[in-house]
Amino acid sequence: MRGLVEKLISKLRGCEYHIDKDLPTAQLFENVFTRGIMACRGFLIKPFLKKSGTLLFVGKRVKIRCKGHLSIGASSTIHDNCYINALCRRGASIGDLFVLGRNSTI
Repeated sequence: MRGLVEKLISKLRGCEYHIDKDLPTAQLFENVFTRGIMACRGFLIKPFLKKSGTLLFVGKRVKIRCKGHLSIGASSTIHDNCYINALCRRGASIGDLFVLGRNSTI
């Protein structure tokens, strides 16, 4: 399973990716499952954003106000319980590989 996950992540990121061999298989499975759910949430939000990169990970209970004004770069992560208010004239922009930690507000 480790090899399959490494290949998948490498293909998505566009560069070689390796997983630590000491990571237990159960923990690897849990991380892959959690990130898969977050990617599904991101897929559902993407059509409502002004612009979005290739992959977006969104946690639970994320509230984005004025989605049509928000641009998010590639491979960005918004963790659980976050609030983003994108109401402004020119819109708000978040770059690539951005991570918004749990319980954060923008």
